[in-house]
Amino acid sequence: EKESGCRPSGCNDDSGEMRCGYFQITQDYYQACGQPGKKASDTVETAWRRCAEYYTCSSTCVQAYVAKYKSNCPDKDACEQMARIHNGGPQGCSSSQTTPYWINVAQCVRLNQCNSIMSP
Repeated sequence: EKESGCRPSGCNDDSGEMRCGYFQITQDYYQACGQPGKKASDTVETAWRRCAEYYTCSSTCVQAYVAKYKSNCPDKDACEQMARIHNGGPQGCSSSQTTPYWINVAQCVRLNQCNSIMSP
């Protein structure tokens, strides 16, 4: 939500990697989260772009992605896990590159509000 202001934002080129939707999800991120909403007839790209533009689908993807990698973050609370894994990938909690993102998120959102996206 930090990336988009809670609005679908289309796709943006970020240093050569396309990021789409509410949470600026990449195609690789979408594949790692389990491809929610993908129909048998869809290409991965079609399903990713569609999912990214729908809040429910993209939230499901973020929840699944964080759940998949949160064991890499045992010493962080749920909100910090979500922010740092979402921003930095599977090793986001141990990367100093995600610290500024986490600080920014923590300043913008009261910690107990992060649980709303963490819960299905």
